[in-house]
Amino acid sequence: MSRNWTKEEASRMGKKGGSVRGEQMRVQKLEKQKARQHLIRKIEEHTEQLFEAWRDAALGHFVEVETPDGKVNVYKKSPDAKAIKDMFDRAFGKPDQKVLIDLEAEQRIDTALDQIASATIIDITPDEPSSDTDTIPSEGEAIGDSA
Repeated sequence: MSRNWTKEEASRMGKKGGSVRGEQMRVQKLEKQKARQHLIRKIEEHTEQLFEAWRDAALGHFVEVETPDGKVNVYKKSPDAKAIKDMFDRAFGKPDQKVLIDLEAEQRIDTALDQIASATIIDITPDEPSSDTDTIPSEGEAIGDSA
């Protein structure tokens, strides 16, 4: 539960004021930054191996698997399309996503929107029910029952 401190309370505690929740959020932000820096250092230590693994995934590679009886099987792993896309996106940036509409389709859409905008709306709701079948049954009454 957050609490706003008065100026007097804040000055007695050596704080500038604000809520307890705000302080918690600052602490969480600092912890997150420290964790991120730690992760970056670990990744930097293994940059070359990580790049090679990424490249292998993108290009495909051979994998040796030893069976329990000591036999070694070699498998070819196919190139991974997602890894290839990721490499290109990192190197060249993500391509623009464009939607192409042919001119005729655009004109048909404009015409339809113009027709909708210029349409007249007619109220066809009757002022009073014209027969017993037009009334809404009350609770517990079956449709078509006459009162």
